Amino acid sequence: GKTLLNLGMIEGMNVDGAFGVGVDRNGLITVVGQTLSDDFPVTPDAFQDVNRGGGGDGFFLQLNPDFEVVYATYCGGTGEDAFTDLAMDGAGNVVVCGYTTSADFPVTDNAYQGTFGGGSTDAVVVQLSPVPGGSPQITYSSYLGGSADDADFNPDDPYGSSLDERLLRQAVAVTPSGYIILAGMTWSTDFPTSPGAFQTMHSPLSGAYVEDADIYVTVLNPKAWGHKPGGQLYYSTYLGGEKRDVAEDLAVRGMARVTLAALSRSADFPVTANALQPELNGMQDAVVVNLLPLPRIPRQFQVTYSTFLGGSGRDAANGLHRLVTGEIVVGGVATSEDFPTTDGSTLKGSSDLFLTRIKPWGNPNQQLVYSTLFGGSGPDPLFVGPVGSGQGDLFITGDTSSSDLPGVEGSYQETYGGGWWDAIVARFYMAVPWPASP
Repeated sequence: GKTLLNLGMIEGMNVDGAFGVGVDRNGLITVVGQTLSDDFPVTPDAFQDVNRGGGGDGFFLQLNPDFEVVYATYCGGTGEDAFTDLAMDGAGNVVVCGYTTSADFPVTDNAYQGTFGGGSTDAVVVQLSPVPGGSPQITYSSYLGGSADDADFNPDDPYGSSLDERLLRQAVAVTPSGYIILAGMTWSTDFPTSPGAFQTMHSPLSGAYVEDADIYVTVLNPKAWGHKPGGQLYYSTYLGGEKRDVAEDLAVRGMARVTLAALSRSADFPVTANALQPELNGMQDAVVVNLLPLPRIPRQFQVTYSTFLGGSGRDAANGLHRLVTGEIVVGGVATSEDFPTTDGSTLKGSSDLFLTRIKPWGNPNQQLVYSTLFGGSGPDPLFVGPVGSGQGDLFITGDTSSSDLPGVEGSYQETYGGGWWDAIVARFYMAVPWPASP
């Protein structure tokens, strides 16, 4: 059928953007993002009830299954602040990542990094925890960064100057034991890394700002105190090559089996010997990386799989889902007419969405299980997902300007609505069930 089950709008009188959403086992919906509104509808028990200015504050918003607001608060300093992704654990904690330009962003006493590191931006991580019979509380908040920029905040960047593009370039996950895993991009040569990390030094800087970003992957234990050895910085590494490398999404299975979706323009990006695609094919390719903890060696991870994925154009991975089998489903945006597919699909517009299933082991010639392009004759420039339902299918969302998008017959909205873009939701069935996304 095509019944719209519920719809809600929460807004102030200025620009408000939601960039992360999650639903817990009780149906409580949490939304995070950025607001420029001074009248954003905060609740009386808000942690911060005013917008402190500076280009916007981050916000937490919680709704019950009937879309009624149960908690809402600003969270930010006097600079610009935004929350860009969230993860939820089984205890009801919500962990968010984001960026700040504020030297007075609210941090907790147990923060790993209590002060702004420098540059224009630092990453931030905040945990909101439930309180039985009371309002949720911020139980952990910390900066994460070095002396240069640690988030994509450059208005001269031609590949990510718009707000919703650059805000997708951070990701967070949480393990069952409460470890927080963060991925993003950094220009800091002194970004905090851990002893014995896979890559302890930033790639050499060229002086071309856009091209000088490396990925970081950081594991924090907020239950430990301080940043001395044995403290909160459980593991942290750079990941990158001579040009621009950007983390877009990550997933975690078990204690800390980390999978990263990213993009790279670096011909020397570190790939493994068993890579599906060992070389950069175009100006920019998608990248998929697996990091696993080393057995019996605390605080050490190894890159067990790393590969490019793309054609001769500019391609980027924006989202992923890890199957219980260990296979990886990665999605993103392709501009390459020769993007690798298994079903004969071809690029229909200047950019289409892609969905690719990889078996990250064995013979590279047998690793591409499934790959397809999805889109119409117009640009389809934004991909979010995939999210598993637990029934063998995946849902993705994105943007389109195509009036001839395939598979819309019988859907809730069968025709293009007009304007620059329409949002899209698509369902793919791959015949093999896997657990629902956490």
